[in-house]
Amino acid sequence: MNHSPVTGFEKHVGTRTTVRVATHSSFKFAFKEITQIISKENRSKLVVWGPDDTMRTNGKGETYNHLFNLTKVSKDGEFYLLSPERMHYSHKMFDNETGLQR
Repeated sequence: MNHSPVTGFEKHVGTRTTVRVATHSSFKFAFKEITQIISKENRSKLVVWGPDDTMRTNGKGETYNHLFNLTKVSKDGEFYLLSPERMHYSHKMFDNETGLQR
């Protein structure tokens, strides 16, 4: 989840935390924390992304299942998923910009 330090960088990144970003790998480990944040802040927006196998909507996508359960906890939270096309684009951009292959 996006817990990068912002102190001293507010001019560049702002101070609001209404949009949270979580990848499939951090979502699994930070589920309790995410649940607490979303249920307390209720107006948060959560953007979750992950590879197709973790985002399957047929009951076999682990990250999707966690996200679905989270929608039951938060009445006013907003949840967004990247499309498979956007996921492919994001992975390609990551690989190109970092030189790392996943």
